[in-house]
Amino acid sequence: EEVYGAYLKKNPNSPIAMIAMQSYAGWDINADKLEPIFNSFSSTVKNYPSAIAFKADLETAKKTGIGKIAMDFTQNDTLGNPVTMSSFRGKYLLIDFWASWCGPCRQENPNVVKVFNQYKDKNFHILGVSLDREGQKDKWMKAIHDDKLTWTHVSDLKFWNNAVSRQYGIQAIPQNLLLDPQGKVVGKNLRGEALVKKMQELLGN
Repeated sequence: EEVYGAYLKKNPNSPIAMIAMQSYAGWDINADKLEPIFNSFSSTVKNYPSAIAFKADLETAKKTGIGKIAMDFTQNDTLGNPVTMSSFRGKYLLIDFWASWCGPCRQENPNVVKVFNQYKDKNFHILGVSLDREGQKDKWMKAIHDDKLTWTHVSDLKFWNNAVSRQYGIQAIPQNLLLDPQGKVVGKNLRGEALVKKMQELLGN
């Protein structure tokens, strides 16, 4: 904030504005904060290839911000049956982006399991979207079993090209979105105690 944010506000026409913007934005793009800064850039900066790509990421982030209705999607579960996200309307839903090969995801899983077990009978469910690799379904299945992830899981086994992760602009995992029963985003990237506190706020102890 003090370095990149301050620099961008003072130097919107700088030839290195997009380098600073990418560092400032990180992998979890806050569109409300970043779009006004991006809009202040000169037309020269906005026409850089990096700026054109960032603009697309910004547009995706605007669709997944707090208060937005989450974009619907359908992907196959572990048995090959299609699962549609909107079929969970009426429940609080945590969309959890993860993978068996992702160390931080596996470390976070016990906390997610704890929250699921506490609230699964209180109008709450989890939809896991895995970025596992093609030809490695066995590793995905083993991780689900080993980590005791007893909720719904989907994947197209296309690694970072997973269709849902691309639709949602996922550039790092673990990431998650918490939806209310109407499908509106009410939380993003809630981990550890932050997820526990948010669930307590919504559904009590």
